[in-house]
Amino acid sequence: MTMPSYYEFFAGGGMVRAGLGQGWRCLFANDFDHKKGRVYRENWKGDELKTADIGSLETSDLPGTANLAWASFPCQDLSLAGGGAGLKGDRSGTFWPFWNLMKGQVKENRAPRLIVLENVCGTLTSHDGKDFATICEVFQQAGYAVGAVVVDAALAIGLVDAGELTKVLERLARRCGRPLRSRRCHWRGPLRPRGPEEA
Repeated sequence: MTMPSYYEFFAGGGMVRAGLGQGWRCLFANDFDHKKGRVYRENWKGDELKTADIGSLETSDLPGTANLAWASFPCQDLSLAGGGAGLKGDRSGTFWPFWNLMKGQVKENRAPRLIVLENVCGTLTSHDGKDFATICEVFQQAGYAVGAVVVDAALAIGLVDAGELTKVLERLARRCGRPLRSRRCHWRGPLRPRGPEEA
């Protein structure tokens, strides 16, 4: 069986890579911050990381076809503690250049089967939910099923290791159907650790 692969956007020090573990292969990672890039390289070695503004990337920078694209785009404009600019803000608005890359991959017939956006709960409520509705709309226009998973961090401590994160992604993919292209998926939290009897 081929090892599943992924792209990691807004990678920071590589927490997604740490969570997915050795059962997944990183094809490409990106962050614009050079300090974070140094930490990423110290943590993971290799040459997958491209330290550059996401707006400067093109689909030709993304090798192959990944099973998963993970984007932990900045939360400041979506956060309840932020200024409220939402997806129009300088920071959280970096969703758009990420999405342009995904749309480009759809056109090139090499779109990831699963795209995960990781952000604060304010993503769901920003501008009275209009920002989240916009995200859902662009995903659906590209042929993806879409939904939200709210993870209660207090319950998730110790949950997101390689095996558990893989199980979460697999359960979400099963819930939405394969391929993730035709129908809506709504999976509401909180996500709780499951005991062995429930696995």
